[in-house]
Amino acid sequence: MPQQPIAPASTVAAITMKRIANTGATEIAAGVPVLDGADLAQVIYIDHYGNAVTGLRFSRRNALLKTIGHTLRFARTFAEAKGPFWYENSMGLVEIAAPRGSAARKLRLKIGSPVAWRRSTR
Repeated sequence: MPQQPIAPASTVAAITMKRIANTGATEIAAGVPVLDGADLAQVIYIDHYGNAVTGLRFSRRNALLKTIGHTLRFARTFAEAKGPFWYENSMGLVEIAAPRGSAARKLRLKIGSPVAWRRSTR
């Protein structure tokens, strides 16, 4: 039996967007910031381990990632990390994780939690 689409194309609403003055970002009508280049500056998925996938594409290893109340450094592996960290996942997106635990729980992240880049001073 052929698979039915989730929703007919006629029912998919267009998303209205507006530029946010002097930020280099766009805001979707619902208030979600979208960075130029189509990066989504928020958590978009949390897996069963508590790793939080963001809508940000990998940028630079020396960049710091800000979440509400936390600043995270890049780590290549869980063993290298001393606490919650960010890394580039297999899709080229930034993912937040924590060794031996749930990053979502430790950092109180949920789908829609905002994230942002902060330049490292090193």
